[in-house]
Amino acid sequence: MEWLDPIYACGHWVPEMVKIAGSADEIGSDGGESVRVSWDQLAEWAPEVLVMMPCGFNLQQTMKQVWQHFGPYSSFASENSAAFFNLPAVQQDRVFAVDANSYFARPGPRVVEGAELLAHLFHPEHFSWNGPPDAYLKVDLDLLRGSFAEKRDYYRDGEAIVFTSSYLQRRGYCCGSGCRHCPY
Repeated sequence: MEWLDPIYACGHWVPEMVKIAGSADEIGSDGGESVRVSWDQLAEWAPEVLVMMPCGFNLQQTMKQVWQHFGPYSSFASENSAAFFNLPAVQQDRVFAVDANSYFARPGPRVVEGAELLAHLFHPEHFSWNGPPDAYLKVDLDLLRGSFAEKRDYYRDGEAIVFTSSYLQRRGYCCGSGCRHCPY
């Protein structure tokens, strides 16, 4: 997904990167501009892996978009959450956010690393990722559904509820609230 709302499938060089990485993007536009697709088209295609890479966004910006569009308190979620959560990639827990700005948004030498990253995301049993750990994040779908667990995700400090560093890292971005354990 090159954009989340509205949905844009990848274009330009990214569909070729997907092929090089050993997969197929049937709704992207190989060599052409990114194309807007409907939720019905995306559901019909039924992706097995979903890589969210909003054009020009780094990983934190991408995760902020993921939460704004698919999180439990999103107005967007009420419109399209069923379509999103019924995608095979979501049901099989194979949804990733990436640093699109560094690996996919500009033609240049780093697209080679972007293809390696895609190969790892598509076929982790065959391709390891030796690049920076902040190049991608597996989207924690339980958090997106609003499922939080005491001790793992938060603890109580008197009357206050404090999010843990584990929760904040899995959320993947700083919301600017000044969280006590924010790693960003």
